Amino acid sequence: MKNKTALFLAAVALTGTAFAGTEASSKEYKQSVSPTPCFKDQELSLDVFYSYNDAIDGGGTRYFHDRSGGGVGVNYFFTRYIGVGVDGNWWAGAPHRDALHQVTGNLILRYPLEVLRVCAAPYIFGGGGEAFDGRHTSVFDAGVGFEVRLTQNVGVFTDWRYNWTGEHRNNVDTTRAGIRFAF
Repeated sequence: MKNKTALFLAAVALTGTAFAGTEASSKEYKQSVSPTPCFKDQELSLDVFYSYNDAIDGGGTRYFHDRSGGGVGVNYFFTRYIGVGVDGNWWAGAPHRDALHQVTGNLILRYPLEVLRVCAAPYIFGGGGEAFDGRHTSVFDAGVGFEVRLTQNVGVFTDWRYNWTGEHRNNVDTTRAGIRFAF
């Protein structure tokens, strides 16, 4: 009986060691990384653009004329959807007149669309500023635009805005097209 007991205890001891532990696995779990969005929160961008003024009465007004020009702008987005922008725009002067300068600040609301590797954002904006060509006038503007990102940091845009000066014959609409560098 002693042999059977000893044999039984030995079998239990060997069986217990067989299940004592499991083999360590060397599998590494990688966390899935989502792609970086084209339009980021807290984004700064610089614009360089061509612009064209279309005077409302089809010719010259006190401040605005049908003229080509260009300018630069700086935009800062607090979120992907809400930002502010400041731009300076210059147009050649009418005959015997100084060049027209305009500086405006705007609140910008955009809606980024990132589908199938295409990054685009329609936007609306509104604000105001100053136009001057030796004389000064206040300007209020509102408009719509569309941007397409070619890379995460470079995009092209076009927008249209209506400018109010407070005098009907001095109102004008402006079309812009340019390149946007985002940081």
